[in-house]
Amino acid sequence: AQAVKLDPDNANLLNLQGYAYAFAGNLEAARKAFEEYAARPGQEANALDSLAEAYYLNGRFEEAEKQFQASYAKDPNMNGGLALSKAAYARLLRRDGAGADQLHAQFVEARKKAKDPSIILRDAMWWYSTGRRDRALQALPAGPDPVAARLRAVWSNPALASLPMEQWKQLFERTTPSEAGTVRTFYAEALLKAGKREEAKQLVRMWPLPEGPGDPTLTSQMLPRFLAVRAALAELQ
Repeated sequence: AQAVKLDPDNANLLNLQGYAYAFAGNLEAARKAFEEYAARPGQEANALDSLAEAYYLNGRFEEAEKQFQASYAKDPNMNGGLALSKAAYARLLRRDGAGADQLHAQFVEARKKAKDPSIILRDAMWWYSTGRRDRALQALPAGPDPVAARLRAVWSNPALASLPMEQWKQLFERTTPSEAGTVRTFYAEALLKAGKREEAKQLVRMWPLPEGPGDPTLTSQMLPRFLAVRAALAELQ
């Protein structure tokens, strides 16, 4: 907030302020910051996407989906159309798997029309993230693609992606909150396996953002592992 006061014309600071409020769980303050950010020229679509992510982080998936869809409608080409993919994940977490698949199909169709070469891997990652490994493996491109080969290996043997708990901790401490969803998930899983239930519980209170940055062999495993940790913690309460 102080940085915004010192530089009120900096639109990016407004956006960052909104995320800071979101990570603190103050969604009303986040909404106001993003609304102010949206009033800046050319920022409306991104502001809607940011607000959607704020809702998603805090488990408000219906509101998140609505704002992701609004962002996509405002600018379907922003960030390669990922707002629509994120809307699919929000729909999935509203326990509407069929509706989520429909949104994902719309995303795939749009990106194929845009000749987006990344859509083949993103499509495969959707199927794996949503618990359909065989279909995910079938969707991977054939041939010598190194990323596809790595995904095929890890999806066939998820233990290949494991690291010692201390390494996950170090990675988590070096990663910014907005990009830490995947590492936070794996670290929470390691804590749970080590019997550190309360520490793990703190890490899974906030949901990891879908379509996060990083190694696809990890990001594709984020959601199923996150859900598994939350389910295990619920059973232990």
